Amino acid sequence: MLGHGSIVPLEGPHKTAGEGNYSYYSAGGVPVVENGIVQEWVALCWDISERKQAEAALRENEEQYRDLFENAHDIIYTHDLEGNYTSVNKACERITGYTQEESLKMNLTQVVSPESAKTVEKMRSLKAREKASSVYELEIIAKDGHRVTLEINSRVTHQDGKPSGVQGIAHRQVSRGVVASINETVCSYQPPATKGP
Repeated sequence: MLGHGSIVPLEGPHKTAGEGNYSYYSAGGVPVVENGIVQEWVALCWDISERKQAEAALRENEEQYRDLFENAHDIIYTHDLEGNYTSVNKACERITGYTQEESLKMNLTQVVSPESAKTVEKMRSLKAREKASSVYELEIIAKDGHRVTLEINSRVTHQDGKPSGVQGIAHRQVSRGVVASINETVCSYQPPATKGP
């Protein structure tokens, strides 16, 4: 008679004869017990090599995208529909001064300058009605109080067909004053005089 209790699951690689390659199998078995002694096992076995390859490819893709997310020069972020940040990358800390831990406890209204608050509300309303991404400029106030101008490219994300949050990229804009200063420095540059022979 078949034993009582759980199916014993097993999963692992098996070397293919002659080829030296590994295939992955998943098996489950139930002991056949007579007089309290296991006489044999009844088992099923499935080749799960394709699933394992797909899982490995997915892990590799996730690692590549995680690396891209974390090492981008622009801020990459997500927030829920109320504006509470749910993820930020390392560029966020570098540009705003807020650590990732601090950012994830914040709402976007806490960093947007008062002058840009109306723009943010307008864009949130627009994104709620349309599925298209939006590009706009706003100013935030960094942790140390200085202002940073960002170009925002964001879109609403959906889960089960319903809006669930916003994901975006924020590119730091160079202020016109800095550009003018650089241009002035470049234009006024005089190469050092060369001495004759």
